[in-house]
Amino acid sequence: MRLRDEDTVRGQETAQTLFDVYVSALDHALREEGVGDISVGKKMRKLGEALYGRMTAYEGPLRQGDAEALAQALARNVYGADAAEHAGALARYALAARTGLGAQDFNAVLARPAWGRRLESHERPSFHRHGARSTRSARA
Repeated sequence: MRLRDEDTVRGQETAQTLFDVYVSALDHALREEGVGDISVGKKMRKLGEALYGRMTAYEGPLRQGDAEALAQALARNVYGADAAEHAGALARYALAARTGLGAQDFNAVLARPAWGRRLESHERPSFHRHGARSTRSARA
C-alpha cells in the first residue's frame, strides 16, 4: 500500500515492479515444487484471487487504523478461525508498520523501510493455524 500511495510515476512503477517480482517468484516456486505447465496457470489464478481478496480485506482497516477489523480479517486469513489469540498483536504490528512506512519519504522506504517498532518476544504473534499451539513460552 505504501508504494501505491506514493502519487508519482516512480511510486506507481515501483509498486508494479514489486508485484511483478512477487508473481514471477510465485510462478518459479510452483514450478520448483513440480507443478506442471498446464496446472501453473490455474494455481496462479487461485493464488491471485486469494491475494486480491486479502488485499481487499486488509486495505480498509489499515487505512482507517481499525485494529479490531484488521484482527478479524487476519484471524480468518492467517489463522483460519473467526477469532485467534494472536490476531490482535499481528494487527497492531501491521498498523505500526504502516505508520512507520508512512512517516518515511519514498527514497527512505526503498533504501531501508521502517516496519515499526521491534516487538518484545512475548508480544510477537504466532502464525500457527487451526488451534496448533505455539512453541514459544508465554510470559506472565
